[in-house]
Amino acid sequence: MTTRKNRMQNISKKLRSYYEDINYVNDAETYAKTHREKRLKVLSKYVDIKNLRSTLEVGCGSGVHKHDFKGWIGVDISRTALKKALPSNVIVASADKLPFKNEIFDLVVSFNLIEHLYNPEEFLDECLRVCRKNGYIAIFTPQLKIKTLIYLLTFETLKQFKFMFLKFLGVKYNLRPNFKSPDYTKIGGDADAVYLTDFLDIMLFLKSRKCKILNEINRRYVFWLKRVDNGCIIALKG
Repeated sequence: MTTRKNRMQNISKKLRSYYEDINYVNDAETYAKTHREKRLKVLSKYVDIKNLRSTLEVGCGSGVHKHDFKGWIGVDISRTALKKALPSNVIVASADKLPFKNEIFDLVVSFNLIEHLYNPEEFLDECLRVCRKNGYIAIFTPQLKIKTLIYLLTFETLKQFKFMFLKFLGVKYNLRPNFKSPDYTKIGGDADAVYLTDFLDIMLFLKSRKCKILNEINRRYVFWLKRVDNGCIIALKG
């Protein structure tokens, strides 16, 4: 009988092959170029990009952002994508096993990566590990969970009570990600997304690791519904 872990490993292997497809790489590059200016504008609202000494982009693809940050280093699992990023500082590596020492980057950023990972917790922990104290972690991702009023008024409220309770006990908050099977027959969009991303979950996870969410906002009149501005999570590591 196939276990869930084995199934995830098999899907991960197929995804690695999928990401080597030049058509996928070109589509991802076009998307990144289209959204480049918007991403930088949002990030610049909370991070002084010009004064950063070192930046790690996880899931850098073909390196669209390689000239946007000082001391830029990119990692990706796709050798096809990294060939297009040359000449630049790029390394073939998995997002959950970053080949760097602790606390060496001023900024660790990923653009539309976490929704493609079966191990988002390990990825976030690695981002925290290699980020300097008082450094920044920026996670850009779509909101893929279904957001109905009932969901907002029940599940998200319960998550925040759970976070407060665990914080009182001194226990770290963990993600409980929902996954879906990727569609290998399509290229583009979120066909290959596997993790149904939830901003609140990621925010609470980072908060429990002593991070401050810089772009957090409250819903007017509904104070307990936490949100982030501009479709990303930008955190200051404590």
